Amino acid sequence: MLEKAIQEVIHPVMIGSGFMCMRANVYRAKWSTDEVEQLIFLSVSEVKGRETVLKSHFGLRNWIAEIFGCHMVRSYGGDGFKEFKCDEPDSCAMRSSFDRLDQRDWVVRIRDLQGREIGKRYQDFIRDYLVPTFGPVTTLQELLSLLAANLDCCPWFATNGAIRAAQIVAVARQIGLSADQIRSMLEPRKVFIANGGGGTSRIRSDPDGYITQMLDDWSAGSYNTARG
Repeated sequence: MLEKAIQEVIHPVMIGSGFMCMRANVYRAKWSTDEVEQLIFLSVSEVKGRETVLKSHFGLRNWIAEIFGCHMVRSYGGDGFKEFKCDEPDSCAMRSSFDRLDQRDWVVRIRDLQGREIGKRYQDFIRDYLVPTFGPVTTLQELLSLLAANLDCCPWFATNGAIRAAQIVAVARQIGLSADQIRSMLEPRKVFIANGGGGTSRIRSDPDGYITQMLDDWSAGSYNTARG
């Protein structure tokens, strides 16, 4: 029932707002570039009381950085990350709930999808919040600036700091930044980076060593960034 409502109420709004459907409930902005993809994810889940609801997230992705971040956390994040899945075609580690931009309740219930009101809400959100905030982020330089900062729309505490740091390394290296420049960028974020690893992981105990390891692994090219 909820999936049918999504197709009838929200899907047309996504298409009309400039998004293409990649697969069920995953949309890619038409203004995405080879360097930066902008994505919307709709996910059906259950909340307390077993009520089925719809949750909505936006995300930014550079494919090379996505794969590198996955490789790093699998290699150094501890046992809990050994099977971490983040390199599937629709994976996107840097994503946040809609309420990061529009601080209303974005847990949508079935009854909310019965009229046009919710469709307009999605349309307004994309036009008034998503596009003005993230629409300009279409290059590696702009993506790096966003990831390195600690903005309310994309705070470090709301993402996995170890993966985010790895993505910064990957994006910065693609641009041509030096190791010293990258270290300076990551220095203020070491607490967040350490918290991104498992309790007994190297990331948690030695974030400086993890930064060095990421730089070494990037230079060695010991990972596969090809799309599956």
